[in-house]
Amino acid sequence: MSRTQTPPNTERLFDRLPPHSQLAEMALLGAILLDHNMLGVATEAGIVTESFYLEVHQEMFTVLSGIVEATGQIDATQLAARLNNSKLLAEAGGDDYFGQILNSVASVVGTEFYAATVAKLATIRNVSDLCSTTLHAVYKANEDDAEEVLEEFKRQADAIILPNPGGSSTLLSVLVMDEYDKIERADGTPRGTATGLYDLDNMLGGLHDSELVVVAARPSMGKTALALNMTQSIAERGGHVGVFSMEMSKESLAHRLIGTKSGQPMADFRAGRKIPEKQLDEILAACEGISKWPVTIEDDASLTIGKLCTLARRMVADQGVRVLVIDYLQLLTSSGRKENRQTEVSDISRKVKGLARDLCVPVVCLSQLNRASEQRAGNRPRLSDLRESGAIEQDADVVMLLHREDYYHIGDAAWAAANPELEGAAELIVGKNRNGPTGSVKLMWNARTMQFVDGDGR
Repeated sequence: MSRTQTPPNTERLFDRLPPHSQLAEMALLGAILLDHNMLGVATEAGIVTESFYLEVHQEMFTVLSGIVEATGQIDATQLAARLNNSKLLAEAGGDDYFGQILNSVASVVGTEFYAATVAKLATIRNVSDLCSTTLHAVYKANEDDAEEVLEEFKRQADAIILPNPGGSSTLLSVLVMDEYDKIERADGTPRGTATGLYDLDNMLGGLHDSELVVVAARPSMGKTALALNMTQSIAERGGHVGVFSMEMSKESLAHRLIGTKSGQPMADFRAGRKIPEKQLDEILAACEGISKWPVTIEDDASLTIGKLCTLARRMVADQGVRVLVIDYLQLLTSSGRKENRQTEVSDISRKVKGLARDLCVPVVCLSQLNRASEQRAGNRPRLSDLRESGAIEQDADVVMLLHREDYYHIGDAAWAAANPELEGAAELIVGKNRNGPTGSVKLMWNARTMQFVDGDGR
């Protein structure tokens, strides 16, 4: 049954209806009808359709918003015409109730107060719903579900505190015109976050918010190096990157970044060799530059997907992180009993994709490939080589397969002589791109500084 101005006999807690103010909701709608600019005041207060408790008010707000967004103006006649066949309005009292809303305010002076009241009461109802849902989950859970229950509680609590900008309903007409504006303003710069690799950015348009980008390869191909190269490029442009490293320590990652930035060989750092004074100056300059980069590193080797999601939300909310990097997916574990490892990896993959959507940031997730590529001529990987779960390919928006043929011929002088063009050559195979073309991007690999650059040296 619909919520009307006379609340129906619905389920109650302590014999009370959920907190709401019918008068505040009516006054807010009335203010918007008086002046369509008050819709902006409501939006700034966090008002969305679901902020209204009474369903007839939800319907009216949706229609009001649509008319304003489509025409830039509003009046009672327009709204009445749109609601002519509304069953909700009829149940609420029809024209008489519509008249009550029109007469609920004499001016727009109190609009901010009405909007704040509606928003606060909606928050209280959301908290109440969350507590009820969590209590239900707790009584159904066992000891293996503890982390999953806690993570779901945190996720929903964060959604109340930090509403997901991508989670509200929007009219197609608004989306289309917003997209046109972006197209019209295009100047050749990638719409997403640039990776620093020109050909890759040209193909993908950069890393896009809410998308899961998987970089997969066999061990020692350079997955971590490629992710750090992207991290460096993004950070140098001021973008805050959050890195989750289960394989390497934060100190090792720092060493790699110093080597890449300074151009000094990593082997010298690891061996503890004495560095000449001139090179020390270059390393110091690199360190001073790196120290200004907005990069946050978490290197817990036993990280679970639940804890990662919690930490990621904190990074985005508290530090303004705009891109997340996970190294690598198969080292994550999931709480609770799973039938097998494939089911567990599928669960992790789905949650990583959900994290990208919830936080509205790109997530670059590294992944291992199985040995199948090494059994075929040329050793080139395929999407089917993704290790332990086909769900990774399904969940990802972009899948890139990193390949260096010379890795399979280290120390083979005859092969090197016969294939000089492949020495240091790397290939980034974009095997899946949900919103664009697929293909191959040529790169060059500098093993001395652990760095990938565009194939033409750009």
